[in-house]
Amino acid sequence: MKKYYCFKIVEIILFFIFSISPVLAYSKEDKTDDKVYVDIKGEVKNPGVYEVDKNMIVNQVIEKAGGLTKNADTEYLNLSKRVKDEMVIIVYSKKEITTVKKQEKVAIQNKTTNKTKEEVVEEKSDEIPDEIIETSEIDEEIILEDNVITEEKEQIDKIENEESISKEQEVIEEENQNKQEEKDKIQKTEETKKVEENQKEEVKREEKSKLTEVKGKSTGIDISKYQGNINFDKVKQSGIDFVMIRVGYRGYETGVIKEDSYFKKNIKEAIKAGLKVGVYFFSTATTKKEALEEAKFTVDKIKDYDITYPVAIDYETFDARCKKLTKERRTNYVIAFLDYVNSKGYQGMFYSYKSAFESKFQMERLTKYKIWLAHFVNKTNYQGKYDMWQYTSSGTLAGISGKVDKNIANFRYV
Repeated sequence: MKKYYCFKIVEIILFFIFSISPVLAYSKEDKTDDKVYVDIKGEVKNPGVYEVDKNMIVNQVIEKAGGLTKNADTEYLNLSKRVKDEMVIIVYSKKEITTVKKQEKVAIQNKTTNKTKEEVVEEKSDEIPDEIIETSEIDEEIILEDNVITEEKEQIDKIENEESISKEQEVIEEENQNKQEEKDKIQKTEETKKVEENQKEEVKREEKSKLTEVKGKSTGIDISKYQGNINFDKVKQSGIDFVMIRVGYRGYETGVIKEDSYFKKNIKEAIKAGLKVGVYFFSTATTKKEALEEAKFTVDKIKDYDITYPVAIDYETFDARCKKLTKERRTNYVIAFLDYVNSKGYQGMFYSYKSAFESKFQMERLTKYKIWLAHFVNKTNYQGKYDMWQYTSSGTLAGISGKVDKNIANFRYV
């Protein structure tokens, strides 16, 4: 009897413990000997209570129990739906599994008393009327829409501004292009006019200097600054047909080109007196470049005058800077000068003396040009071709004080 009461007391105590504890309890049917209890690892255990984690319940208990029991209750399948974050006690059997949630009152109380300020604010926020919340949400939506509209407007304004700037730039570029085209057109027109004027001048010069050569002889003189002031009217009255005037020279030593100091005076007054005029340049060219420089200088000086007799290169110096030149090189320079002169519409002519023709130049290369021979004798015995003969350097003539060179041309121009 005492044993019975003692057992009952123990049973009451255990029941009390399990009753007040948030545990998973098993039913009386679970105490029968024909039940089999299996833990989540598949191990067979005595009927009782076992504490496991939520993840173990959801992920393992269903799998293990379903695999080890043939007739698991449908409640077992719903177990994962009921399981929360708290710990639970499980009892398995072949027929049923019952769960009881732990209710941790202390934790709940602590959670309530230890609320943070942020949670209080959130609770107060939860107490705000729905109308105010809706109004606030509407305001936020309006603000967001306004911001979006503002951003879109700014973007549109930016694009329009960029397009406007781009159009302005295009207009400016187009204006600049038009101005440049107009400038180029004007420049081109001016250049064309200049070319046409030059062409007209060349034609005019050609017409002025265009000579009609006829049979017969003509007499003339050649002059430079050394003759000083000349009375060309008296020279004309003396029976002189033409005057060969020195336009300039290149120095013996320096190689510098200079204009004859009497050139302009002589050519103007000779033409005014009715004399036909030609010119010559005293050369000491040592390169083709220098020969062309001399020819260009000569043409530039005579372009404004009516040249009616030949334009000659006087090459008669063979010392100083010209000492080491060969016959071929000297001849090359003469040809360069004459070809340039002829290309400008004038009649080119080469001057030197008899022995120079015979020893200093390749005269066979110069047959197509007029030759001006200097040989101071009564009758020349030069065997080569020549077109003009300078027969004296000590002639006298009315209108000229001092000596003057006299010439006979084997041609006349009318």
